[in-house]
Amino acid sequence: MPSIRPRSSSALPARYDDAGPILRALAASVYAPTAIFAIGSGAVQPVLVLAAIDVGMSRSAAASVVGLLGVAGVISAPLAGGIVARLGGRRAMALGTAVAVTAVTGILIAVSAPSVAAVVVFVVGVILQAVAANLWALARQGYVADAVPSWARARALSFLGGMMRLGVLVGPAIGSLAILVAGRRGPFVLQILMALGSLWFVLARALPAEALHRARHDAETTRARASGSQVVSGDDRAQGGANRTRTDLRATAAVAVAMTCLQLLRTNRTVLVPLWGAHLGLSDALISATFAAGALLDVAMFLPSGRWMDRYGRLAGILPSLFIMGASLVVIIVWTSPVGFVVGTCLMGFGNGFGSGIVMTMGADLAPVVGRERFLGWWQGIGNIGAAAGPFVVSALTATFGLAAGMWATALLGVGGGTWAWIAMPRAYARIGIDLRGQALTAAEGRGRLSYPGS
Repeated sequence: MPSIRPRSSSALPARYDDAGPILRALAASVYAPTAIFAIGSGAVQPVLVLAAIDVGMSRSAAASVVGLLGVAGVISAPLAGGIVARLGGRRAMALGTAVAVTAVTGILIAVSAPSVAAVVVFVVGVILQAVAANLWALARQGYVADAVPSWARARALSFLGGMMRLGVLVGPAIGSLAILVAGRRGPFVLQILMALGSLWFVLARALPAEALHRARHDAETTRARASGSQVVSGDDRAQGGANRTRTDLRATAAVAVAMTCLQLLRTNRTVLVPLWGAHLGLSDALISATFAAGALLDVAMFLPSGRWMDRYGRLAGILPSLFIMGASLVVIIVWTSPVGFVVGTCLMGFGNGFGSGIVMTMGADLAPVVGRERFLGWWQGIGNIGAAAGPFVVSALTATFGLAAGMWATALLGVGGGTWAWIAMPRAYARIGIDLRGQALTAAEGRGRLSYPGS
């Protein structure tokens, strides 16, 4: 597949940096089924704990179901990466759909006949839900990372992340309609239908090898002419240090610290902010509506954030995300009126939107060619650790030092994580021979960036 080495892709006019044809080539086979699958997953989130109570669990045990989902996600991600590597993306998505349908069917049976055995079936169903989600996520991420040129990687993966977020945003709204029709079982039935619908897209729409090849060739030719560089043959994976056959553990660990801070911050905000709203005496309706407004700002950012990161580098995505979310928590703590709560929560959604797809993009940047899917499985597992640990960290801080201390600690996490990313990420990327846009470093650039970590 032809590829280019532009002099400076960030300097190219926007009309020569168009990834639209490449993204459109992935629409029917990757993005559409992603959104449909995410709608089904999002529909059951609000009722999962309630269904656990219906099965016969105590309230405390039912509350732990969400934590179980996170733990299962951490443990199953490396396994899912190995399965994707062995089966390929399309078969792995089909397997993920089968696992999801089996899991939801088991949950429906358990809810219909509460008993000790039903509790076991329910728990197994929740674990299988996490496995199915990982299979889907890694199959799509691995294909996009492999098929899209590095100069459009952030846009492609940010769009993928946006489809996931859009599904989770829309899913509860559609799920509420399903509850009106079929009670608490309605969202689970809806998830089965959405999973089967996404499978239809996967099977009916083959991965667009020829269309993607043509779109990529045309885009890279246009970029090469605009930048005055030569179109050269060969796979884009051979560029930018991406011909690595082994994982660089030091670089991966350095970037993983920043990524874990981001995941902790993202998870903690969903726990702390509602508690702080209740602490301020705000109504449930206002808290929920404010969260919805923040979520809309978050989803609206997925398109510009991908272009921003492709043009200015991964730090341009993760730094605003960490710093703005940290600052928004300070706004909420200091400005104790309802207006302050609304402004801070919306600012938080805006900040999180800057990092749309950043975890997947950094994983694709770091991944070696050999064992890419396995690496992405481990990377997703590490990311899930932050998401799973967040509620427990918040609970411990709040119980020991109070709610305000938990808010301040999470705000400081944004500052600390952003500072670490600013210092460590340029060095980590230079170690593997790429700049912060995923492009190849020259030997002189590599030496300079290793010598000056803040560059």
